[in-house]
Amino acid sequence: MNRNLTRLTALFAAIALPASAAEWRIQSVNGLPATGDAQIGFTVAGEIVGNTGCNGFQGSGRFEDDKLVIDRPMAVTRMFCDGDAINAQENAIEALLTGEILVSFDPFTDAVVLSKGENVMTLVLADNGPEEQAAPETAPPADN
Repeated sequence: MNRNLTRLTALFAAIALPASAAEWRIQSVNGLPATGDAQIGFTVAGEIVGNTGCNGFQGSGRFEDDKLVIDRPMAVTRMFCDGDAINAQENAIEALLTGEILVSFDPFTDAVVLSKGENVMTLVLADNGPEEQAAPETAPPADN
């Protein structure tokens, strides 16, 4: 088994933890930074729950042959989403999360990439994103 496949398998084992440990932040959609509170989570029972940045969604799926397989459409809330960017993001996420989705792992960024056709979504563990990292502490100036 190659090293990246081993790492990808370990990551998908990590996403199949209880909800508190299964949260992934949607970092980007189709190359653009995600807006709103875009997130997705997976459970060992095959449940998928998330937010497009505007509306919540839930459904079920499975990981099979390096693909995330979602057989039925996600249930999605239908709140008004103000703005072209958030609507485009929501449409792309909804289009992506159906059928067979290719799953790949970027070992340089520890990101999981989901792709289907022209839609691509990059996920990072909710506690691993750039906005989650604390600024380095600086030493106070020395008294002279």
